[in-house]
Amino acid sequence: MKALWVIIRRIWARESRSLLRGTLLAITVLAAGIALLGLSGWFITAAGMAGLAGIGIAFDVFRPSAAVRFLALGRTISRYGERMLTHDATLRSLSALRVDLLRTMLGQSYVKAARYSAPEEVNRLTRDVDALDGVALRLVIPLLSALIAVTGTTLALWYFAGPLIALVTIAFLLPAGLIAFAFILGFSLRPARLAHSDGDRFRRMVMELHRGRTTLTMAAELAAYRGRALATDGQARLYALRIDRIERT
Repeated sequence: MKALWVIIRRIWARESRSLLRGTLLAITVLAAGIALLGLSGWFITAAGMAGLAGIGIAFDVFRPSAAVRFLALGRTISRYGERMLTHDATLRSLSALRVDLLRTMLGQSYVKAARYSAPEEVNRLTRDVDALDGVALRLVIPLLSALIAVTGTTLALWYFAGPLIALVTIAFLLPAGLIAFAFILGFSLRPARLAHSDGDRFRRMVMELHRGRTTLTMAAELAAYRGRALATDGQARLYALRIDRIERT
């Protein structure tokens, strides 16, 4: 846990302004979704009650409809901005982290540098750095945004509807959130493992292709081996897309 906190601080320190703006937009996305859900429920209920009471013609449908459209558009725009800011900042921070890692490796002694230059060590270091994008994008920012949004919703319900309604709502939302998290984890565990293994296999095949291209050319296997490597990379990308769909669902 301490090592993870150090990594989070290093990623956040390099692009703190962009990541902070992206986090605020992520909170806006959740807040707009919660407000949209509450407003839509109130709108439907109020319109039905006005119709039953016989005063439907006097019910103002324009302002709630405009608010629904505003929240829907605001949520979409905020989601786009959040993805742009957080992904760009994370990738830039990881690029700088790779440079620092290579600079540190070059400053080591010859024995340690030779050990790090082995294909297995290079593959492991590349894989570990590539996996760090999920620390900010899939762990820190979503968790922080969810905590702030839930806290704000609880305070708003406490103020407008009373403590009992707020506590009952949170008592229902927390188990539902844990169940949803368990379902997402269960569905994404296998694709994540397969994407990880296929990514490792692809990197090993690229290094073997680079080292053995002369032998493969003489054996007339260069094109076939390149095709297998590209097919492995395509399979890893398909699993990554499946994980992304599960997260968005």
